[in-house]
Amino acid sequence: MNEKNKEIIENLADAGCDEAIIQEYLRHFETNNSIGQSRILSQRRCELLDRIHTSQKQLDCLDYFIHYQQKRERQSSVTERHGDLKRKKNA
Repeated sequence: MNEKNKEIIENLADAGCDEAIIQEYLRHFETNNSIGQSRILSQRRCELLDRIHTSQKQLDCLDYFIHYQQKRERQSSVTERHGDLKRKKNA
């Protein structure tokens, strides 16, 4: 295996490509099929971007829930303080 192939394999592995994708890419590389190479890279990029979008939606849901929880805690705290003031006033 030459140095260029090692670099390709390492780069694709770092990008999360499995062995089958790496081997397919190398076949395209060896036959100078740049369209096939681009297709593989574009597909992997789309997969990763889909994961990012899914994770972003999950983060948005958690952020909303955290905000909702904090708002409830603040309202509960205000209600408790208001009740304490009424008790002190009536005492």
